[in-house]
Order: sequence, then C-alpha cells, then structure tokens
Amino acid sequence: MTDTALHWVDGTQGASVPADDRGLLYGDGVFRSLRVDAGVVDDLDGQVGHLLADAAALQLPPPDADRLRNELERAGQAVGQAGGQGIVRITLTRGSGGHGYAPSGCQQTRRIVIGRPLIIDSKSQTLALLQPLPTRGVHAAKHLNRLVQVEAARLKPAWADASLLQNLEGHLVCATQSNIFAVNEAEQLITPPLSDGALRGRMRARVLDAAASLGLVVREASLKIDDLAQCRGLFCASSVRGLEAVNLVADGHRAPLANWDDAADVQKQLMRRIAHPAHGSGA
Repeated sequence: MTDTALHWVDGTQGASVPADDRGLLYGDGVFRSLRVDAGVVDDLDGQVGHLLADAAALQLPPPDADRLRNELERAGQAVGQAGGQGIVRITLTRGSGGHGYAPSGCQQTRRIVIGRPLIIDSKSQTLALLQPLPTRGVHAAKHLNRLVQVEAARLKPAWADASLLQNLEGHLVCATQSNIFAVNEAEQLITPPLSDGALRGRMRARVLDAAASLGLVVREASLKIDDLAQCRGLFCASSVRGLEAVNLVADGHRAPLANWDDAADVQKQLMRRIAHPAHGSGA
C-alpha cells in the first residue's frame, strides 16, 4: 500500500494553494479527517454537517454541501483504488483576500482535500499524561490552529500511544487525536465539557447520540486525573479509529496513574450501536 497523498484544491487535482491563503497565513479555517474503507467514506453526511457547523462558527463564506460531498466521495474512491483503506482530510479556509488579520475582501471559501492510503490499526491505548497546556480556545470548532496537539505529539513518550491533555486548571481535556469518555462505577458516561477545551468532535456527537438511544446516562463534567482511579474504564473516540479502550494512563516516567484490564461493558454497547468500520459486526 502506497503512502503517497492525493490532493485537490477547489476541485482541481494537484493544484497549489496560493501563498496568500488565510488558512496558511493565520490558521483561518476548519478541517475534518474522515475514514475510508474499500473506497467508501464513513459517516459522510454527518461529517459534512459538522464541518459546515464549524465553518459557520468562524463565519466562513458557506461552501456548497453537495459539492463537498461529491469531492469527498471522489477522494475516497481514489484512496480505495490506491490501497483500499485510508483517510480523507477536508480543509476549508477563508481563501485569499484582504491584508492583515481582518478578513476583508474574502469572497469564497477554499476547499483543500487530501486523500492518503494507509492501514489503520485500532487497538487499546496507553496514554501519557502531559503537564497542563493552554487548551482553551475561542470555541470548540475544529479550527486549523492545532499547535497544542502538535506540542502534545512532540512531547509524547515513545512508550505511549498518545498523550492525554489537561488544561491549566488540571482538568482532563482529550487525547492527542480523540475525545475521551470515562465510565464510572454506576456505568454512567462522563466526558469533558467544551468549556474545558474539549473538541466538538464528530465521533463525540455520535457517542452522545448512541448513549441516548441506549438509555445510558451521560454527563459533561470536568475530570481530573484522580477521578480516573474511581472509574471502571476510559475510552477514546475518534472518527478515524472509532472507540478504543484505554488500558493505562501513566505519567511521563511510565508510573501508572490509572489502569484497567478490559473495556467497560458500556463501551461495548456503544460499539455495537455505532456503525463504524473499526468496530466490525461482533464488537
């Protein structure tokens, strides 16, 4: 399977992004990463809906939803032909126009689609708790400024699968590339609120919807590392990898802070309910 990325700019394959693009200059845009299996993009309508909501939060000129779907489907098919499985990323920027931070003169949102064939190996996760980072943003949209996540990836110890982020108040926020859900002794789900800096992720929304349909209790509440020791389990939720159990949370020296032998039954119920390629039919 090749790891060569395919890309399209405003629908044209191989086109370049102008040097004055505001996404490049200021991170003025939003993005989503979508999983592809056998050329089919997972949760396409849901992902486009969340992408457009994030674009509206930044007041980007509204792109055409049908055009986005068509371009993402085409990219997914190309990924399928190249390797079968992979990721399609869609980035919307405010485009070109104006001088300085004020977005004057920007008439059209720029669409940048990247398709990358790769093998996605979902498995239980070992998380390294990082020192507090400034994770709070102006809103929970998946905007292009991912410097906190870049720093989290850089600081991740080699033994960990991902970093576990906490904000400056010591509240847990998310893993490097996923939202987190804790399961307490009463089998209730607890997930960090957006106000703590959590991302308004698409899989986060799917978990919340699935939990409601199963009659499970979900609370958006601040979590600290000491709270995890009282929980039955913790899992990560991402659109690319689905729901993955966390088996260990440790500090930077690999000293255990919380660990679990198996995914909580609540997670297994959610995996059966959420139609995601990583979960299969027997989750």
